[in-house]
Amino acid sequence: MIAGTGEIRIRESDSTMRAVAENIAQRGLAVDAEKESSRQDFDQPLQNSVKNTIAPAAVVRLHSVSAMGSEVLVVIVPAWNRTDVYQHADKILIRKGTNVFAARPEEVKRLHRGEAVV
Repeated sequence: MIAGTGEIRIRESDSTMRAVAENIAQRGLAVDAEKESSRQDFDQPLQNSVKNTIAPAAVVRLHSVSAMGSEVLVVIVPAWNRTDVYQHADKILIRKGTNVFAARPEEVKRLHRGEAVV
């Protein structure tokens, strides 16, 4: 996870993205520790997984960086445009700090009005 300029944090994935990772793993595209895969091996399956699990479909980019002597693929998600409200598995999720929660009805209304929920 890129937290700020020049700062890279490595941590377990959020539960909201577990379905995306499972989709990729089920298709046999998970990285084997002994076998490196190129960025192209993940780009199209990632785009398809995002398209099939997130509505409206978000456009994400992959970027390769070197961290601690290893190549790390970074998924770049665009900033919220205050117009689109994205759903994953028919739920609208919001992030508060390091936690992810299902949005409450009043929070969903605020999002659809283009207001940030804190």
